[in-house]
Amino acid sequence: MIPKRKIGLVIGEWGCWHKVEEGTNPGFLYQQNTMRDAIVAAIELNVFNRHSDRVVMANLAQAVNVLQSVILTEGDKMIKTPTYHVFDLFKTHQNNEAVYCYTQNENMSEGKNAPMISVSASVNEKSMTVTAANCSLTEEAAVECSIFGFKASSVSCRILTNEAHSYNDFDCPDRVSITEHTAVIKDNVLKLNIPPCAVVECVVD
Repeated sequence: MIPKRKIGLVIGEWGCWHKVEEGTNPGFLYQQNTMRDAIVAAIELNVFNRHSDRVVMANLAQAVNVLQSVILTEGDKMIKTPTYHVFDLFKTHQNNEAVYCYTQNENMSEGKNAPMISVSASVNEKSMTVTAANCSLTEEAAVECSIFGFKASSVSCRILTNEAHSYNDFDCPDRVSITEHTAVIKDNVLKLNIPPCAVVECVVD
């Protein structure tokens, strides 16, 4: 039976729930946000993109200070979390049309369905956006992507990567931040290497 897609899915309060930071009120659920959480955010957003014909709303657990928040505050100070930067990498998907995206993947653990690479793609009249996460904490991924139905001539790439426990704090607010990355397009094939524990955005024109 073919689904008629008459009912939309609403995903409420997705994200990780870790122990609160020492010295904070346990009831306030204040927790730090690391590259581990950035990978989780990228996986979730790729899933929502890939199923955007069914998912009509997906709400991050919290925006400020609690659980998988995008910013942390302390008095008049504010820092961007790794999750914030993942949202920055994914923003180009907005108002685009999702396209089918297939990955020939490897599981990170034998016998468990835990793919190493998470990916989604979308297009508009000018460009294609591909977002990918290398979920392995130790292995680099060499990615080769054949593009069909879209003429590719150039690519720009940004990346968020660091050790899994890395985070931003008020003494070092930019320890985890987006940088430029290298990818190449030739004969409509996108090639790039993604380091361990990394999220990447490629915009193909």
